[in-house]
Amino acid sequence: MAQSHPEWLTAIVVIGFLILATFVAMGGDGFTGRVAGAGAEGGIAMRINPGEVRNAPGLYRGAWHHDTLIGSYLDGSASHGFISTGYSRDDRKFSIGTASSGNLDDATFVSVFTIVGGKVGILTESPAAALDVAGTVRGDAIVSDGDVCTSTACVNDLVARVTELERQVKALEVAASQR
Repeated sequence: MAQSHPEWLTAIVVIGFLILATFVAMGGDGFTGRVAGAGAEGGIAMRINPGEVRNAPGLYRGAWHHDTLIGSYLDGSASHGFISTGYSRDDRKFSIGTASSGNLDDATFVSVFTIVGGKVGILTESPAAALDVAGTVRGDAIVSDGDVCTSTACVNDLVARVTELERQVKALEVAASQR
């Protein structure tokens, strides 16, 4: 008898796929690579409230700006940590995105995946619903089946395709278990 995977595991795989597809589409060349658009240099920053960051790559914890940022970005030839955004202690947030800033501020942080207040945001740092999939990311694109996807409708179509594949896999598992 075939066992089906828990729904939460499938959700994690789907979200991971969307994050990976977004990073690939954004044109980065790894975790400290260039970010597509405007010739900016950047990398990946992961933010977990609360915490504190300093001007160096790595993981920092503390209570000054209530962020923990993991990773670094490049500005010219120097590698920097990512400056925090100063959220309040009650605003617990986990966010993964890209960043590039010569002034060590968060103005160029682009969230790809955020969890805050029981909500999940894909391509938005402030999800308005339990699952909020936003539109374009700083003019960059998501790749879907070899096509460039820059609209909310296209992103939603990609999510629908993954959901349909998941449904088909479950149907096959049920059919196999009944043999």
